[in-house]
Amino acid sequence: MFPKIVLTRPVFMRLNEALGNHTGEIFGIIYNGTVLITGLNFDSNDSVGRENLRLYNQNIYPAGVDWCGLFQVNQTQTTNVDNKFLSRLKDIAVTNNPILLTRIIDKAILKASVSYIDGLRDTDFTIMEEEEFTETFLHIRIRSRRTINVATDKHDSIIKDLHKFRKKLSSGAAVFNFKETEFYIHNDELDNVPSNTNLGDICETDTHPTEICNSSIQGPYEVTVIFLVSDSDVEREHVCSDEYLLSDVDEVTECDKVGAPLVQTTALRNTRNGRLHLPIDILCIAQRERLVQNLYDILMEALYRWLDLIRLYLTKSFSEHIESTPVQICHFYPIPLSHYVSLIYPKEVTDESLVEKRAALHLLFNLPTSQPFFRQSNVLQFGKKSVALNVHHGLRYNGVSNGQRALVKGCYEYYHYLQDSFDDRGWGCAYRSFQTIFSWFRLQGYTTKKVPSHKEIQACLVKLGDKPASFIGSHNWIGSTELSFCLDEMLGVSSIILNVSSGQELCTLGSQLLYHFRTVGTPVMIGGGNLAHTIIGIDFNEESGAIMFLILDPHFVACGDKNYLTQIQTKGGVFWKGLHFWSQNNFYNLCLAQPASSY
Repeated sequence: MFPKIVLTRPVFMRLNEALGNHTGEIFGIIYNGTVLITGLNFDSNDSVGRENLRLYNQNIYPAGVDWCGLFQVNQTQTTNVDNKFLSRLKDIAVTNNPILLTRIIDKAILKASVSYIDGLRDTDFTIMEEEEFTETFLHIRIRSRRTINVATDKHDSIIKDLHKFRKKLSSGAAVFNFKETEFYIHNDELDNVPSNTNLGDICETDTHPTEICNSSIQGPYEVTVIFLVSDSDVEREHVCSDEYLLSDVDEVTECDKVGAPLVQTTALRNTRNGRLHLPIDILCIAQRERLVQNLYDILMEALYRWLDLIRLYLTKSFSEHIESTPVQICHFYPIPLSHYVSLIYPKEVTDESLVEKRAALHLLFNLPTSQPFFRQSNVLQFGKKSVALNVHHGLRYNGVSNGQRALVKGCYEYYHYLQDSFDDRGWGCAYRSFQTIFSWFRLQGYTTKKVPSHKEIQACLVKLGDKPASFIGSHNWIGSTELSFCLDEMLGVSSIILNVSSGQELCTLGSQLLYHFRTVGTPVMIGGGNLAHTIIGIDFNEESGAIMFLILDPHFVACGDKNYLTQIQTKGGVFWKGLHFWSQNNFYNLCLAQPASSY
């Protein structure tokens, strides 16, 4: 029986947008007779160490996502069969029927095939939209507050210590606890969890997803891993809390406060003395309907992947004679990929020293080199999400008839009057628009600088000689041109300035704005008269000239304790408006920030 083949929308788009000839490996989730393809790894010309490279590249995906096939993109259709390429299908272990995706560019064909003993058979595929994906699956983040220590003086010592810890894991030394709950999972045993409970039940009723403060995506649900010496010694009602977890893999002690024996940590040793402390932080993905009693295997698979990721990273570092330094697990979520990527970076390292690593990742995922996706400023920050992040999400809108719509790319923070308890009513609208634009560059990873205050913006203009010293601390208005000066000085970002003589003429910029949001995607500041606004989207019918603008209004003021986002979306913070919104008597300047190509 054919497995059902499903592609996520981003995978479908990436295959159709790939230019030139490519081959690579596909990664996906296998469940209920379905292969859901969620990731694409593009081949490089260098095939040296392909096995280790494949293992490393698979382990940067969440556990539950496996290598399940190959893809090829060809400019023209050919009858030649690349048997060497197709022979890689036999190396796939997760399924007996791996998948081959083939795209022919000049014929606009994308087809799926399933491998059987007697050869490849073509089959249909469907596309899963983001909404259905989030309704079907949940991400889980597995962490421990402790670290694993390994010797780094010899390569054999690294392998020995990691192998020792792997043996402890395979003997049942891990217990998993859902954050904010009393639910524990150990082997196939459950504590305080009814046997018919599925993952969705727990996550929707007993715990909450971790918030991500620099991304609009929903964060993973958090599970803490606790390490025990042996499952035979565990009294299930006395599982140690992570507060007492001690995790050096070499020493064992009795836990004084509870009945379970634990793996104990020694005092942290300096890495210069040959020890390296490894943080446990890894992701996995599972169906919402998966029974919790069947969750143990995938949680363990996540730990094994973490071990493999660590082993390959340290082995590579050792072979390249790189000094052992503290490391960090970094999680990323590049929007073009729409999936998590987990990487190991040295701590206290500069972005400049990781240029080659980032370049390799851009090649692996066929990402443009014009935008950073794997800088340290792109690392997901787990913490309280700003309520002002991407406030247009969920806004109702009917749309222009037969219009073409394009919106801001990525994330921004909405800035407006009285924010941060600073009263700038009547004069600060352009400053707030600038702060919104600056936040976009920060959240996309172009800079780690903080969003500047009004005084810092004024000081920048004084430094450039555009304003006198008395301008600092004043309530004087600024416009699009001044904003472009500050973007150049503070971020090294150039801008395109567009202008029209009246609001009615803004329709003549429809095609340019549509192109800007499709290709660049930065928020656009528009100033006219004594008012400034921020345009973050456009809906334009080129034939009829009908046009609508998605606008952030910096003049918005929040009221009392009412729901902040609801106020923003219903009381004039963000809205769609047509040409009538703009004054017919004012001249307008628009500032279109142009990020420099950078990764």
